[in-house]
Amino acid sequence: MPVYTRWTLVFFVLFLLIMMCSSDYANPPGMKAPWPGGITFKVNQGNFGPISHNIPYTFYAWDFDLPLFTPVVAAADGISAVVAYKNDGYGNRIQIRHINGHYSLYAHLDSFCVYPGEKVLRGQIIGYSGITGYTNGPHLHFSIIDKRNYSLPSKFSDIGVPVEGEYCTSQNWLVCPTL
Repeated sequence: MPVYTRWTLVFFVLFLLIMMCSSDYANPPGMKAPWPGGITFKVNQGNFGPISHNIPYTFYAWDFDLPLFTPVVAAADGISAVVAYKNDGYGNRIQIRHINGHYSLYAHLDSFCVYPGEKVLRGQIIGYSGITGYTNGPHLHFSIIDKRNYSLPSKFSDIGVPVEGEYCTSQNWLVCPTL
């Protein structure tokens, strides 16, 4: 029978604790669907979708069938880091930095309701859906990304991990903080 030192056992216990506490998901705590509560939309394309979610930057993205000018809300609290048009396919986009260091990406927007550096609350309207960038029609492209813009596995606390063709109802109600 092998002999284990005290440090080997400490290392093993710490390793198990870290593995049990780590999550397979990169979403910020309490992340909800990125449109106002009580509204239902279809998932046009899910994770690893064949149309445009077939490269590492977009593997874990979703396209939600939001009609033109639908309010888009923050999926979780954070600070707006990018509010801009970029000629890279996403068109008008907002990226919100969250407490866990990752960003939520909202792309193909028509217009913005926040500015860079602004604190945003989950459920707050940040923009309106549109058809900017590379798209065949109005929708919201959403994903959680890292600093290198790679999409990361994530799930919503209200709609779970949406699947292509599924209809999802948001529970993302804005709760105003007390003053």
